[in-house]
Amino acid sequence: MSEFNTFTGNTLDDAIEAACRFFSTQRDKLEVEIISGGSTGIFGLVGKKKAEVRARRRQDPTRVMAEAEAEAENQPDAEESRPVQEPVVGKPKPAKEPQGKAPAAKPKPQEKPKREPAKPQRPKPAPAQEKPVQEKPAQPKPQVSQAKEQPQAEIPDEELPPNDDQTPASQELLDLTNGIMKRLLLPILEQEPSLEIEGTAGRVNVLIREEEHSGLLIGREGQTLAALQYLANRILSRQWPSPVRVQVNTGEYRERQDDSLRKLAYYLADKAKNLGKPQSTKPLSSYHRRVIHLALQTDEDIQTRSKGEGPLKRVIILPKRPKGAAQAQ
Repeated sequence: MSEFNTFTGNTLDDAIEAACRFFSTQRDKLEVEIISGGSTGIFGLVGKKKAEVRARRRQDPTRVMAEAEAEAENQPDAEESRPVQEPVVGKPKPAKEPQGKAPAAKPKPQEKPKREPAKPQRPKPAPAQEKPVQEKPAQPKPQVSQAKEQPQAEIPDEELPPNDDQTPASQELLDLTNGIMKRLLLPILEQEPSLEIEGTAGRVNVLIREEEHSGLLIGREGQTLAALQYLANRILSRQWPSPVRVQVNTGEYRERQDDSLRKLAYYLADKAKNLGKPQSTKPLSSYHRRVIHLALQTDEDIQTRSKGEGPLKRVIILPKRPKGAAQAQ
């Protein structure tokens, strides 16, 4: 049986593809053991690890069984290997008689042993069927409260309990937020970032003044900036007793994003009016859905509502029906 070989790759799929290329075969013809699933690290920059697998050719079970049977047939049993002494058939040659003596008695020929007929084997009676044992119903396990199973850190950012406290944020809260953001940004920028932090007891706004690195911090479609904001909220929720939302911005990205959402809301509203059919946005966070709702709340011919499950939901934009048509139905 062939031994395992080790293969690595950026992901598990890459490592398995390397094994397939090495053995020149397909995935279902290999036995694969996963050693490490790999890690993308923080934003794909820090702590990145490659995936590692062990693989070898899959053995054909029919071929293995055939080889085992052939090997067993080639090895004779101990009883068969012993020589069998056949009974002497016929008369033995008489020994020479000495002169002057009486002839010796001739030995009687040995008779062949008679084989006894095989006795017919009686069929064994079938064992009595045992009565099925009735198993006792398993007792249901006590349900553990969700408060113990789901810690506060697992709550998504959009589902944090609202805090409408408009009092100015304390200096202790601002300093704590400043320390969290510097720890997150230092591995990315490789220098101490310039931050502007202000807000209330319920919401803290963080502005990163790094124009040269704004594209790196924003990422594709704002994914890096959203990840920084998510991490900051998670860390702050563990270290601050009351719920606080942190909003991270750089290079006026939030303003440009809100402006794009308002334009999208106006475009979908006009389309809903002209076609008379509801229009839908892509899944959005609670903050972005709120921008859509506020942009269309003054339009008397349009109504909006959220649809979906989880923190990301769609905004449905529907044209209002005339009062006469609603009463007719």
